[in-house]
Amino acid sequence: KKIFEEIEKRASENQTKSISIAQRTNKFNWLVAASITVTVISCALSGYFWSKWKNAEGQLISMQQENQIFAQNANYIIDSSQLILQEKNQYFTFVTDTATTKVILKGLPISPSSVALVFWNKNTKEVFLDVKSLPIPPAGMQYQLWALDNGVPIDAGVFDLVNSGNLQKLKSINSAQAFAVTLEKDGGSPTPTMEMIHILGAI
Repeated sequence: KKIFEEIEKRASENQTKSISIAQRTNKFNWLVAASITVTVISCALSGYFWSKWKNAEGQLISMQQENQIFAQNANYIIDSSQLILQEKNQYFTFVTDTATTKVILKGLPISPSSVALVFWNKNTKEVFLDVKSLPIPPAGMQYQLWALDNGVPIDAGVFDLVNSGNLQKLKSINSAQAFAVTLEKDGGSPTPTMEMIHILGAI
């Protein structure tokens, strides 16, 4: 009887120990699973927020670049506007100067509807041309302004119609009684082609 009681006691103790070990194993497994889950979630969140941060950083850089380009364009527009305004003021001062003479060049039979204005300052000797109307020249041809001083033609420079309607500065002229425009080959001519005089005006 004592032997059987001892066997049952030891069997009971072994069963209790097995249950305790099993409980500890289950608790350990749960902690491992929980830690793995937390790690996976942390990595996922880290990747998500890193991606968001990189996108935000890229957008910030892009915005900074756009702002820089916008600022450069704005400065360019401001500078260009200031230059244009300064140029317009210079033209206005020149044209309204009492020493500046305005000469109206009217069309001859070769180009009866052509008109241009020449502004010549007797003090500074500067010459500005304002083309109102001239036919588009053929390819390889260019208009040339002449100052007539005591009947002698003096080259005042070639010009294009691209800036038609705006004042164009040409060569300075010391003395003149009239101005004329001829059609010459590209680059101009040392002497005017008389039959190609399109407009003429006397001071």
